[in-house]
Amino acid sequence: MREGEGEGEAPPPPRLLTPVVTALLARPHPPATPEVTLSFRYPPPDPHAGGRPLCAFWEPGALSWGTRGCREVAPPPGAPPGTTTCACSHLTSFAVLLAFRELEEHWVLDAVTRAGLAVSVLALAAAAATFALVRALRGLRNSLHLHLSLSLLVAHSGFLLGIDSARGSAACVAVAVLLHFSLLAAFCWMLLEGLLLLVLLLLVFPPSWLRLRHLLLAAYGLPALAVAAAAAAFPGGYGTSRYCWLSLERGFRWSFQGPVCVIIAVNAIVLVITFWKLVQKFNDINPNMGHLRKMRVLALAGAGQLCVLGSGWALGLGLGAGPGLWVGAGPGLSPLPLLFCALNAAQGLWIFICHCAAQPQVRAAYRAWLCRAAGRPLEGSSSSAHTGNSRVSRQQL
Repeated sequence: MREGEGEGEAPPPPRLLTPVVTALLARPHPPATPEVTLSFRYPPPDPHAGGRPLCAFWEPGALSWGTRGCREVAPPPGAPPGTTTCACSHLTSFAVLLAFRELEEHWVLDAVTRAGLAVSVLALAAAAATFALVRALRGLRNSLHLHLSLSLLVAHSGFLLGIDSARGSAACVAVAVLLHFSLLAAFCWMLLEGLLLLVLLLLVFPPSWLRLRHLLLAAYGLPALAVAAAAAAFPGGYGTSRYCWLSLERGFRWSFQGPVCVIIAVNAIVLVITFWKLVQKFNDINPNMGHLRKMRVLALAGAGQLCVLGSGWALGLGLGAGPGLWVGAGPGLSPLPLLFCALNAAQGLWIFICHCAAQPQVRAAYRAWLCRAAGRPLEGSSSSAHTGNSRVSRQQL
């Protein structure tokens, strides 16, 4: 395909330079390849006509030509004039979840998203197991961490495995519904994390009516109602021509983006109040604390709260606001979508680091598990046993 160029007048529409090529895969499970490379030969066009060759494919859902995921690469050595080599792949980044318009994808975003999600899935599985099995972490707040980790685990696994399912199929619709529900549930848990943090800061102890069963009903029941209402209002809104997510038609994506915007705003206010209260406590308890040490403690506390409050998702509110903001001119890439994908695709890793690996009682539990698995006694167990026996002897005396 050749794209026209002109100065002072509207450019002519693109025109085909080569016959349309259709590729069929005979094997039911072809090996996964990052890109498919095709070479096209055509009569050299008139150099005075202007324009440049484009690598494009036909999008059946949009009934138009698209260039997403296709790029021109250097032809093989010795290729005659009039040869264009195209490399095409299916690219989908985490940025599509909060985009207000269709985004031009970039292979870097796709690579960062998939690498981040792969690490996040492993970290979330480890975090969920830690919150469920380590007795020192039993409590209401860590129960919220557990269910947030489980919701994100389902969402990240569904995105990683099914976002590029066959468009229009029942599997694609199921993936879109699963992503809608699990992400709404994750954001509900983020909201409850923020509200519980605010209650603990203001009241010190949670009120008697704040029970886990009430939070479970709210965090899973409200998303289920939202998904059911959205599906009833627009049954064809799940799955698009590009990926298995919510459609942009009829404002359907606001059934996810609307609650997310509200939760991000509420948790931003909670985060500001949290830092304000922490600074007050430091000044009251230890006014002689050094400035550097105070900043270090605040930074660690802030990192732990940012990952469970979903603050990184605030970067996504500008997705699709304008091509100059999120995608650089030409082949370049703006750092903002890259930062959004890196922060949020790896949210599970930050949860594991800040709320599991950084906790001394969790590290002690990990050491005990490793020693038990290796069949070795835990360090200090003999001295503990001796101390225990001495106490028993003294009690008997």
